[in-house]
Amino acid sequence: MFHLKMKVMKKIPWIVGILFLVHTSFCQYEWQNPKPSGNPIWDIWFVDSATGWVVGECGTILKSTDGGLSWTAQFSGIDSDLSAVVFCIPEIGFTVGENGTVLKTQNGGESWQQLNTGTGQNLTDVVCLDQDNLWIAGDQGVIFHSYNGGDSWSEQFNLPGIVWVAATLVETEILGECIIRIAGRIQSSSGNVLITSVDRGGTWILQSIVGTYSSVGCLAFADEFTGWVGSGSGCDGNLLRTNDGGVTWTEVYNGGDVVSLHSLDSLHVFGLVQFENMTSSVKIITSNDSGLNWNTTIFIGAGILNTLFFPDTTHGLVAGNGPYPGGSGIYYTDNGGLTWETDFLSVIDRPIQDILFLDNQVGWVASNGNEIGGGRLYRTSDGGVTWQLAEYIHNPLSIHFTDVSHGWVTGWKGVYYFGGSYDSSIIRRTLDGGETWIDSQLDLRRELYGIFFIDQQTGWVIGNEGTILKSMDGGVNWETVPAGIAEDLFGLTFVNENKGWICGENGVVMQSVDGGENWTVQLSGTAVNLQAIDFIGENHGCTVGRDGVILYTTNGGATWLTGNSGMTDDLFDVDLYDEMNGIAVGENGCVLKTHDGGMTWTRELRPSHGDLKAVTISDPDNFWMGGLFHIIHQGDGQITGWNEITQSDKELPLNCFPNPFSGTTKISFSIDAPSMVNISVYNMSGQQLAMPFSGYCHTSEYVFEFDGGNLPSGIYLCRLQVGDQSAVIRLIKL
Repeated sequence: MFHLKMKVMKKIPWIVGILFLVHTSFCQYEWQNPKPSGNPIWDIWFVDSATGWVVGECGTILKSTDGGLSWTAQFSGIDSDLSAVVFCIPEIGFTVGENGTVLKTQNGGESWQQLNTGTGQNLTDVVCLDQDNLWIAGDQGVIFHSYNGGDSWSEQFNLPGIVWVAATLVETEILGECIIRIAGRIQSSSGNVLITSVDRGGTWILQSIVGTYSSVGCLAFADEFTGWVGSGSGCDGNLLRTNDGGVTWTEVYNGGDVVSLHSLDSLHVFGLVQFENMTSSVKIITSNDSGLNWNTTIFIGAGILNTLFFPDTTHGLVAGNGPYPGGSGIYYTDNGGLTWETDFLSVIDRPIQDILFLDNQVGWVASNGNEIGGGRLYRTSDGGVTWQLAEYIHNPLSIHFTDVSHGWVTGWKGVYYFGGSYDSSIIRRTLDGGETWIDSQLDLRRELYGIFFIDQQTGWVIGNEGTILKSMDGGVNWETVPAGIAEDLFGLTFVNENKGWICGENGVVMQSVDGGENWTVQLSGTAVNLQAIDFIGENHGCTVGRDGVILYTTNGGATWLTGNSGMTDDLFDVDLYDEMNGIAVGENGCVLKTHDGGMTWTRELRPSHGDLKAVTISDPDNFWMGGLFHIIHQGDGQITGWNEITQSDKELPLNCFPNPFSGTTKISFSIDAPSMVNISVYNMSGQQLAMPFSGYCHTSEYVFEFDGGNLPSGIYLCRLQVGDQSAVIRLIKL
């Protein structure tokens, strides 16, 4: 919830020619924890024992070609929840979901296109006779039919007050004809109904389902006459069977909520039972005699499961939310359900508070825990593909590294004594990249929400009730700095050893120009809690907070202007890549990007419904987000809003000192063979501003002075061109 921003120097590859502005939003996210996805799964469809798909929340579509052993994410292009999926043939499939969403693929899911049905109702199920004829059903009793593969739709039924929950289609003995059945519940009562059509939806027959204990949730038919319906809402459900096409029903199972059914024929039927006997167990029930007798497999610790599918009597899958909140779980069997295995992997099983990447390989995560000592630090050295437990720590809140070796983390622990308790502050430091951690000597009863070090010696900490601490010896000792206010302080950043900013409760923004010894309140213009703050140079900054509030400044906070976020979700973190480009994350999976310095923000697809507490950008191609148990990576090359054409020949030694600079800086380089040399300085729009040197150089080391005194404060690019090789370095003008 409370995140401190670390600024690291990010390497920008040289942009050949100009910067091609191509803002391509809505690129695919990569789930790094949990895997294969952190979104609950709602439906499964397999075309054979090997090839199948699952769909779920936030536009999740996964495909397996090995019977569910492994899964590959497919890009849906939406963040609406998907509730059902069907494939007519291996290439052509459809999925439906909330707010009238219908997607179609014609290449096995490599790409999906959105279809327009003309309804905004939530759609709950889809069935198909062939690749042209399909039916969808949903809220308010709507049923739509398409005869041309989804190009156009006609409404065949509409009965307000009915919620259709499951549909089935069985082909009749008459070639090309079928029977469509859809089960639903009456919203105003506990009644359940079944609607049937034998003429492709030309006419529908509505009848009651008698004998269910609770609301109907699933339906399966094997032929014209044999079918099953399951009900449940709070462990009081049951399973009914019909052998006359739904005219009469007989109970064949009870003892839990029957949430999913699948039949192969009139004898083989499979069911998923949740919350058996008021426990958190899950039962897989299978029958080989049309449901007269049942075999069971009990899942312990599988979490909430929502759906199952058996392509044959041997291979099957179940899926749902998984064992952790805000997650997913997919389990498969190859022995008829006797044993089950999963591809689900969650290394981090505690809510993430902070995430930090030093580059596109080395990163850290701080995750919290409710029990004493329940917090964890995790480390990756392969860009988040794998994570290793690095340290146990009580309730970590913020983590910061200045380089791969020197890092710090803040937290708190509850201290209990006879008659009461209090929170004791924690600050730990590492000098060896997290191999060992040392406690700072601290006698403080505060929750420490943020930490920032400008170098290996000088750092600051903020916390509740106006707490500000400063260290000049790498975090060994800390001194209290008077804040002059009592508000909780949440966000902290420094751009050099003197200038820094803090944000916090009730719209507080403060600036220091003397290394954090004294702080001056700046007028933010808002009273909402500001959760995070970030600056690029001494002038350009953004702060974000509750109710979607975003403020930006171009003059060091002398004035703060309101950015247009376009939403009211709470925002918890912001990271700026340069003066123009940045990312903010927040409540309900909110992700925003700016390409104009914070004035306007574009909503990206939500990767999940879970809160995102932290974001970190490593380079123009990669950023990571963390929240709940989620670590989500995006490597779309669109952080800065442009496509970059890079030249990656042998790296040239190019340096500038001082950097940042205020007036002049020295540009130094060396070459190992005589060549034509050009040094150019550009702004972030690709406009050439200066050419400090152009000429022929012999093998040697060179130093040229660049006078940037007439340039406004900001970020610039210095490019060295030696023959057909080039290098680039970022210059910061104060």
